[in-house]
Amino acid sequence: MDTTNAIDKGLAPGGFLARNLEDAKKMIGSTTDPLHRDEVQIFITPMEQQKDLRPDVILAHSEPMPLAGRPVDVHVTDKAVSDADVWLFDKATRVAVIGDLVTMPVPYFETACPDKWRDALDEVWATPFETAVPGHGRPMTRPQLDTYRQALTSFVSCVRTDKPSAECAAAWVDGAGSLIGDDADRRKAVAANMEYYVGYLRKGGGKAPECMAK
Repeated sequence: MDTTNAIDKGLAPGGFLARNLEDAKKMIGSTTDPLHRDEVQIFITPMEQQKDLRPDVILAHSEPMPLAGRPVDVHVTDKAVSDADVWLFDKATRVAVIGDLVTMPVPYFETACPDKWRDALDEVWATPFETAVPGHGRPMTRPQLDTYRQALTSFVSCVRTDKPSAECAAAWVDGAGSLIGDDADRRKAVAANMEYYVGYLRKGGGKAPECMAK
């Protein structure tokens, strides 16, 4: 696999992947639900094979590269969702494969530098893409990606105020509502996740505690 070396930080002692693995092992030892145990084990198994998670070829900077015999613009971000994220743009098809720069129904802030993240989304927006393929969720149109990045901006701006966490969570749910859908239980679950991230980001002064960007 070709990717960046950002995973090293997550797998290192105290990194978010290492912490999640510890939590998963505790969880699987306490649950009696066979389905839940299987779901947790699906996470544990690859996390324990760390050598297979690390890249064979490290992508360290943006450049055009051949992929399956065709030229593709390869972009490597600097401290966005993680220390380095990769996204691709195919000029011929106008498809941008943007990975975890977009995840639905919630953005993942565990290692995020929100300002750099928004810069990366702006860079995607500056390309003439017609379809964006996110890391989690369905392919998106240009207006849908714009909805996501505007909702992200509103949420982060709210986090950096003293507004109640529920109000900031609502800023995400309302802003990204057309992408989340109308199901009340789903929207409630999304809001609960985003309330957690409000507290998490506030601990780091408006960014993930692991974000090294100034």
